[in-house]
Amino acid sequence: MKALKVFFITIMIGYIAWNVYQGYTGDKESEYNILVTECKMEKYPVDILGVIDRFNRLKLYMYSEESTISEIRELANWQKKMYHSELLEKNKNYNEIIKNIVKEKKNLIDKNIKLLKIEVVNGSLEYDPNNPNVGYIKVKEQTSKEFENIILYVMVKENDKWKIIGFKNERKIESGS
Repeated sequence: MKALKVFFITIMIGYIAWNVYQGYTGDKESEYNILVTECKMEKYPVDILGVIDRFNRLKLYMYSEESTISEIRELANWQKKMYHSELLEKNKNYNEIIKNIVKEKKNLIDKNIKLLKIEVVNGSLEYDPNNPNVGYIKVKEQTSKEFENIILYVMVKENDKWKIIGFKNERKIESGS
């Protein structure tokens, strides 16, 4: 009986230690699995903020050093579902898009730049006063090299879902300016 208690205590300590270790190492594989599971299980976001949040969480992982080409390919497929049909029509060559993402990521890694955070610029969500099915939102990408990139996303409702129809880099700003 005593040996059985020791055995179960050892198993429990090992299990707890493993979970603590996974938490401290920032297990990227589980981060990837969480993103994929959320995309599969959750319904399409109901508003612009939800679409942009999911889009940018996928982007943040795709540009991390840990992401693999197969992960980028799968996450880009999920991002693609957030594009308006007109944007998809303009960018038919999916393999070229994947190559560009991998090339951009490699360029950032070569320059020792990490994409740290992507967040919506406070107060930047606006709707077209003449068409409530068109919206604009700005996001800020923060990097490890002390500059931020501001991106404007143009959103349009298509089949009652908010979709990205276009985006442009508005400006790059040095930290502190």
